[in-house]
Amino acid sequence: MNRVLSAARAATKMKHVGIRAVGLPLMLALMSACAPEEQVGAPTTRAGQPLNPAETAARIAAINAAATLGNQAVVQEQFTALHSDMMKSMRLQDVTRRVDPEAARSIVLQMQGVRGAAWVDTQNLLVRVSGPELKSYATLNEICSRLDPLGDTLGVTVNLQDVTATTGDAVNTLTRNCQLMPGEQAFAEMPRKMDVIDPELRAQHARNAANARSGNVKSQNDYSKGDQAAIDAIPEM
Repeated sequence: MNRVLSAARAATKMKHVGIRAVGLPLMLALMSACAPEEQVGAPTTRAGQPLNPAETAARIAAINAAATLGNQAVVQEQFTALHSDMMKSMRLQDVTRRVDPEAARSIVLQMQGVRGAAWVDTQNLLVRVSGPELKSYATLNEICSRLDPLGDTLGVTVNLQDVTATTGDAVNTLTRNCQLMPGEQAFAEMPRKMDVIDPELRAQHARNAANARSGNVKSQNDYSKGDQAAIDAIPEM
C-alpha cells in the first residue's frame, strides 16, 4: 500500500513539473504572439487610447489620500493629470495649451531639408520638404516632437509635400495628426484635402491607363462628367 501511495505521489510530482516545464515556454510564446505589432505611421505620443486602469486607479487613490491629509496641491496635481488622460483618450484637444503658430513655424523652418512651412488654417500645418526620403512618417514624428513643448499637439495636423516631386504619386500629400494614426481625426476636427486631385482619382487614372495599354479599355460612359473632366485634365507623366 505504501509503495502504491509513493508511486502516486511521484507521478503527481512529475506531472506538476511537466506542466511547469511546458507551461512557462508556452505562456511566453502566447504573450509574444499577443504583443501588439508596431503600426506603420504610428505617432510617438498616441491619443485616442483607452485609459490605463492601473494608472487611473493609482491617481484616484492618490487624490483620496491627499484629500484626507488636506494636501490640496497634490489633489490638484493628480486631478489635472487624470483630466488630461481623459481628454486625450477622447481625442479632445486641450484648448488652454494651444500651440503658438508662429513659434511652431519658426521651429519647423530650422529643420534640415525643410523648404517652407505655412499654416493653412488653425489646425493644418503645411510643410514642404526637399526630397522623397523626407516625405515620411519619421519626418512627421520629428516635427511633432519639436512642437510638443509648445503645447498640446493634438491640435496640429502636419501635411508633408515634396517640392522635387515629378510624378502623380509623388505629389500626393502625406497627412497625419501629431497624436493619431493616419486617417484619424481629433474630436470636432474636419478633415481637409490638401491635394488638388484626389489620390484615389489619380490611382483610378493610372489603372485606366494600364488597362488601355493592355487593351482592356474602360468606357468613358462609366464616369460622371466631373470625374471625367478631372481625369482628362491630368497631364501624362
